[in-house]
Amino acid sequence: MDKLKIEIQLMPGGLMPTQADGSPAGLDLYSREEVRVPGRGVMGVPTGVKMAIPDGWYGKIEDRSGVALSTPLSKKAGVIDPDYRGEVVIILQNISDYPRFIDKGTKIAQVTFHKRPILEVTKVEKFTENETLRGDKGFGSSEK
Repeated sequence: MDKLKIEIQLMPGGLMPTQADGSPAGLDLYSREEVRVPGRGVMGVPTGVKMAIPDGWYGKIEDRSGVALSTPLSKKAGVIDPDYRGEVVIILQNISDYPRFIDKGTKIAQVTFHKRPILEVTKVEKFTENETLRGDKGFGSSEK
């Protein structure tokens, strides 16, 4: 299997992303500084990491299962485009009423890498494909 080469540049205080033993799906990312995420708040947590993702790929920020299980924190967004060369900042949401403190050097998220599709978007008056069984039924449509 071909290896995907990701170049990493560290900012002051940044820690090199790590890959757990075995066959992990991505790289763990760490907090570059101590951060206080307010209760019911959203905070950008700097990682001190810049990365060069090859064209044709993108990075996707994912929750770490340990953080999701043991804290009220979850990532709010996270796509790293291949042309972005700035610091990776993890947007965390605190769903509790109380502030949550993150120590410098804490694993806060992971980044996985995916092939970027080549899209061709066309505006149409009517879809050219046949109707589907679901059609335009939205949320809850599969409940019986």
